Amino acid sequence: MGVINIILYLIIYSFLGWCCESLYCSVLNGQWINRGFLNGPFCPVYGFGAIITLLLLQLVPSNFLSVFIGGIIITSSLEYFTSWLMEKLFHARWWDYSEHKFNINGRVCLLNSTLFGILCLFLYFILHPAIKNIVEFFNLDFKYGFLFAFLLYFIADFAITIKSVLNINLKIKTLSQIKTEFFCKYPQFKEKFESFDLSEIEDYFRGLNIKEELIEKFKQYDVQFFERRIIKAFPQMSSKSYPESFEKLKQNLRRIKRK
Repeated sequence: MGVINIILYLIIYSFLGWCCESLYCSVLNGQWINRGFLNGPFCPVYGFGAIITLLLLQLVPSNFLSVFIGGIIITSSLEYFTSWLMEKLFHARWWDYSEHKFNINGRVCLLNSTLFGILCLFLYFILHPAIKNIVEFFNLDFKYGFLFAFLLYFIADFAITIKSVLNINLKIKTLSQIKTEFFCKYPQFKEKFESFDLSEIEDYFRGLNIKEELIEKFKQYDVQFFERRIIKAFPQMSSKSYPESFEKLKQNLRRIKRK
């Protein structure tokens, strides 16, 4: 594979992976979910996974059994490493298979690994030969132009996504600090607080003549569009540092949606 073609394969398989992941999760949840770390229709982990899988599968015999088993090992290893890395980088658990049988630390499970093995058979024997012919059809000038335009888009999407994740972590930390400060001053309202929508707390505070700066802190906790998208895309996502505050945030978003 040439370097330019590899990058194009990465983009194509990131898009196809997003399609599969979003459709699969949407069917399981009964509603459309824009799955994936990025806001746009791309899951880079699938792109990298496809490229790494295709390269490594060249080392095994080209038969169904070898490709199936090799695909399971490669994709499961990649999924486990990705889960571990994202948890270390963002202090959050993005998915959890602990309730599935035959899982490893909740990061991978037998069901998903088997499905990935089947996808690897399709990728290796059917999909990639067709994608390869399509990519090789276009001339080099078109490829360079497309990659330049995509790079601009990717940088913007990646920056927005990272900012959203960091904002979520900051707001979870802020809410935890606010709760500690609030309950120290007004312990009698602890039970009442847990039943509130965060959107209703501001009016409630004003009615109690609670200090303006405390209200302003709660205003900072409003969740923006891209932050809501990430939380919706990973319903099993949990915070390692502030689990209770993050669950409060998700409960509030569910209440707002029902209203």
